[in-house]
Amino acid sequence: MPLYRQYCKICKRPDKFDFNLPSALWRQIIPEKYQSSVVCLYCVDELAAMKNIDYAAHLHHLYFAGERAVFKFEPASALDANDSYRLAVSPDTRCRAPRSLAL
Repeated sequence: MPLYRQYCKICKRPDKFDFNLPSALWRQIIPEKYQSSVVCLYCVDELAAMKNIDYAAHLHHLYFAGERAVFKFEPASALDANDSYRLAVSPDTRCRAPRSLAL
């Protein structure tokens, strides 16, 4: 039985990341019509990039909840990181949000 039943209201994909952002920052990133909805980290990231908002330092926690395991991550800003961390995950195994969000 799947553990997760929440779906992102923007991209309609299962939301497997649990994270928390301050309310003021959430309101800056998320369009008003979705502010009271589930929005996945992929869409938050894309929306923040569109608005040039670096939100990583404001994540209170970040967990991935899979079917067989839960992982806790330490958020890091892509603006401060070097490229070496990107090599740890093969591009063909990454999940991606849609390239263009239909807002």
